[in-house]
Amino acid sequence: MPPGTLADVLDEVRRRHADRDRFAEVVAMCSVLVGDTPVNTREPASVDLPAGATVELLPPFAGG
Repeated sequence: MPPGTLADVLDEVRRRHADRDRFAEVVAMCSVLVGDTPVNTREPASVDLPAGATVELLPPFAGG
């Protein structure tokens, strides 16, 4: 994807997987990292992504 915001990426991910039951619900519960930095409670639209940025979606899991 071209540079944009985390909101842009999340919208595209949900669009590409709209046929999967509960996918958007699980994405909404994920912890998000941009590079090695947790996004935490920042609004996705306020998180700028430079070209080549890595976004990781970490679903909730037990254990640790």
